[in-house]
Amino acid sequence: MIGSIDAPELRPSRTTTREREERRPTLLLVEDDVAFAGTLNRMLAKDYVVEIVHRAEVALTRVRGGERFDAIVCAIQLPELTGLDLHTALNTCAPDQALAFIVNGTPTPAIRTFAGEMIARCVRRPFEITALRAMIVANLRPATRHSDIAGL
Repeated sequence: MIGSIDAPELRPSRTTTREREERRPTLLLVEDDVAFAGTLNRMLAKDYVVEIVHRAEVALTRVRGGERFDAIVCAIQLPELTGLDLHTALNTCAPDQALAFIVNGTPTPAIRTFAGEMIARCVRRPFEITALRAMIVANLRPATRHSDIAGL
């Protein structure tokens, strides 16, 4: 070959699963519908480290215990502690915690008012996954917002 030089062999970088997970934003999904939560997990797991809890009380306990997530996505209508209740509690104990909502079922007047005031933080079921992804990105904690999230 004319002008060939010996170059070091290029090898693909090997990143561990943990390293890849550390680069993905953390998402706490609060959803009481187990099947729907599993579906969302499968749709979002490529871009986020997704943890699922089925009760808002569990999410609140974790945040009060010092855990922070790049975003919490919460069904607005949950048994016992609702998404609205979680919002109120987090505003007191962790106002920096990013929180967005999935509006499901037939919303009560209070939920309709809340969703109208927080339109950028709510997506209504049924929804396109792109709408959910866009809402999550728009509501990520500021330090995470500009990270490279695949698929967006």
